[in-house]
Amino acid sequence: MPFRILLAWLVFLALQPLADAAASSISLKIQSRATFGQNLQVSLQITNEGDESAFSVTPEIQGEGISRLLAVKDELKPGQTYEVEEILALNSPAPGTYALRLIMHYADANHYPFSAVAPVSYVVGKESPSQIAVIAKNTELPGEGPIKFMLKNLRRSPLAVKVTLPLPKALTCGNAVQKLRLNPGGVKILTFDVRNVTGLENSVYALFAVLDYETDGMHHSDIANVVVKLTRAGKPRGFSVYWIPVFLFCLAILYRLRI
Repeated sequence: MPFRILLAWLVFLALQPLADAAASSISLKIQSRATFGQNLQVSLQITNEGDESAFSVTPEIQGEGISRLLAVKDELKPGQTYEVEEILALNSPAPGTYALRLIMHYADANHYPFSAVAPVSYVVGKESPSQIAVIAKNTELPGEGPIKFMLKNLRRSPLAVKVTLPLPKALTCGNAVQKLRLNPGGVKILTFDVRNVTGLENSVYALFAVLDYETDGMHHSDIANVVVKLTRAGKPRGFSVYWIPVFLFCLAILYRLRI
């Protein structure tokens, strides 16, 4: 019997990566709109374009002075769309352009957590044109590495800038929020040290950084987009209790074969 258990475990380990590779996928398409009147109204449409249900779909809104979890959708089946709207009270924000960071938390059938990120902008009073030119080079990321943004101040006065890089759960960054000073006409290279935690090899992520700053009483939130391709898989997710039936099935087959 100990030999059967050992052999079943070896067969299980051999089958696990094959099952993971053939696993179905969840792909959430996020459409959003944000408008400011007396309050901030955010409307979201989340569509599951994959072939597997997403569970516990929970939208989160983050921004300057904003952090809100919205109503949970227990299950979002393939092809279904989840529509949700939230009204947020803001305390007399300065005029200008603002950006929200939308984070979609969800899980697969094994309750393994995932997330997707997307931006949406809104205007208070009058739109504020960007005062910073940004260049971001699309990046191939092995296990870990830098994502770089080049920032150039277009003004003749200095700028104090806060830059935020929101990430999905598959990636992590120890310096995801950075503050810097841009001299008049100055150029700086901003580097985020990103590590792949659980992302699959050849996965592609459309990421973005948000640049918040103020000029002449106007608020600015610029969005800089960058595409990151993972060239190496992250750490294995580890053993899940949902693999126990597979292991027992392997053991039963070996027992019937009298191995």
